[in-house]
Amino acid sequence: MNQSTKEFRQIVESWADARNMTKKELYRFMSTHYGRSGYWMDVRDRGVITPTEEDLEWLREKIDADQGKDRIQDIEQYQCYDCEDRYPGLPFYTMIPSTVQEYGAFLCQFCFKGLEKKGFVPDQADDPRQIF
Repeated sequence: MNQSTKEFRQIVESWADARNMTKKELYRFMSTHYGRSGYWMDVRDRGVITPTEEDLEWLREKIDADQGKDRIQDIEQYQCYDCEDRYPGLPFYTMIPSTVQEYGAFLCQFCFKGLEKKGFVPDQADDPRQIF
């Protein structure tokens, strides 16, 4: 096995690990999002076709672009039930806890405003996001 095939395989394996996928799942992802067939990936990964420097560069570009998107999605978020905006971090107030079947219902600090007068308390009493 030559050096470029080893490097190609290492890149593919690290990308699959970063996306928590198998190689075959990654090949399907590549074919739907980037137009390279699973066959294109597989023959280079196995060493049947020796990857060129252009192949390696293309793969590096795609993994760099993809990892940038994944970092944004890895941030814990919740969607407010009332205003339907997405907010980073943990919910301000939990109306219905999430389960395996249901996502749950949460309120942001802005939609929660006014409910404290009715006796409702935020999930964390010392939450710095309190605006009232």
